[in-house]
Amino acid sequence: MESLLEWSATLTGIFAAVTVSLNLGARITGLGFIVFTVSSICWVAVALLSSETPLAIQNGVLFVINCVGIYRYLIFKPAGEDESDNGREVQHGHVATMAAVDGAATGEADAAYGSSSTSQ
Repeated sequence: MESLLEWSATLTGIFAAVTVSLNLGARITGLGFIVFTVSSICWVAVALLSSETPLAIQNGVLFVINCVGIYRYLIFKPAGEDESDNGREVQHGHVATMAAVDGAATGEADAAYGSSSTSQ
């Protein structure tokens, strides 16, 4: 049983890390945090079964952090935003259009990243 939990924790953790790191939008990132939460739960179970208190504490804290990520990316909706992603990504606390992320918009890309240069 412990081995199954260890492998589940390992594989879900890897999958979640890749998912979150790709920054494919708020929904996908939020799903990554859900998978991270599953990984944290598995690691806490492994830690408790093997009397590894530091591992249990670490993943208990990570569980709370992952819950914040779920709230931030899947539950919390900034005022004025609709329920759909519509090609938008959350970037450093700001909602930027994909055009701004790609640098294709004129002043919007500069504003999204705080640059003083303007594209023409």
